[in-house]
Amino acid sequence: MSSSLCAIKQPCKNNGTCNGTHYSYDCSCPCGFNGTDCEFDYRPCTCNETSDSLFVCACLSGWQGVHCESMVNFCDNNPCLNNGVCRPLLENYTCECPGDCYCGRLCQISSPKTIMFKTISKSFAYISILAVAAVAMFVITMDMLKYCFESVDLCPDNDALNFTTIFLITFGSGPTLFSNKTPADFNFTTSHSQSFTFDVNDGMFAFVNEVPDLNNGWHGNASDYTTNDTDGYMFLVNVQGIDPQIFNYKIDDLHIGRLYEFSAYVANVVRKEKCLNKPNIRFEVRAINESGNVIAKKGTGDVPACYNMSWSKYDISFETTHSSVVLLMLSNVAEGSGNDLAIDDIELRVYSTNDLDDTSTTG
Repeated sequence: MSSSLCAIKQPCKNNGTCNGTHYSYDCSCPCGFNGTDCEFDYRPCTCNETSDSLFVCACLSGWQGVHCESMVNFCDNNPCLNNGVCRPLLENYTCECPGDCYCGRLCQISSPKTIMFKTISKSFAYISILAVAAVAMFVITMDMLKYCFESVDLCPDNDALNFTTIFLITFGSGPTLFSNKTPADFNFTTSHSQSFTFDVNDGMFAFVNEVPDLNNGWHGNASDYTTNDTDGYMFLVNVQGIDPQIFNYKIDDLHIGRLYEFSAYVANVVRKEKCLNKPNIRFEVRAINESGNVIAKKGTGDVPACYNMSWSKYDISFETTHSSVVLLMLSNVAEGSGNDLAIDDIELRVYSTNDLDDTSTTG
């Protein structure tokens, strides 16, 4: 009888092959499994047997195919602008901008150098065009005078008409750099600690009306996103580690089966030339019950660093199956070097229909 550990213990699970001696062993795991004893299952497909000869694969989010072998490619329509290269990610995509001429989530923002070059190159053409246009405009104006008083029907803003705001958090405004408000004043919680001074270190946050100039690494003096507010505050977060809660908001009395949109404006506060880790956050909607079912989730991808601080709107749409949910923003980045962001105008909207009267509240 064999006295090797493989024969005695038979330690390898999931059809792993055991290679051993009298004193030790190791398991060669089949594809999709790992661990000392092949005990961990990392296959993207969970198979549901329907008969002795057939099966159906229930794919995890972001995978597709008969065997869940293909990752969903969000770059099929190439959303990147200005010759940006789209790189597919799990449940998202990121745009790699050419050189340092463009930045932004979709490479839609031109650098100051690019703007200046375009301005100079077009200036001579503009002079000749303006001269021709001046003559043409005089003739056209004479012909159009008789139509000046005719009315024109304008198309309505469908987005504004069809959505009703449930809550909108703008964080208020004030003359002092640091607000004395706390997350409780806006009905949310966070796993980060609040700072009321310039020491906004890793794992901390502050409500500020402009970005502090931290060792010339941040976009110092940059303002919040909210329009038409003087000295408006924003939510500045120095994120530390992966999966900490940046934002946690519990809400009740939602209409089951209705379409909602959870959104926020986000900016990377680190200057592009510093080449530090970019923030990457995940929006999640979870049911408030014992299991905390995930109703919807979506990642932002890397929030781009720019020469001037740039705000981008990120959102997730969901059809709720529960009347009470928790809205979450979580970090997808483990490193703490960089990973600093500002958040403003956090909003929950519901798609409006004539059969329900949704009231709007502001947090």
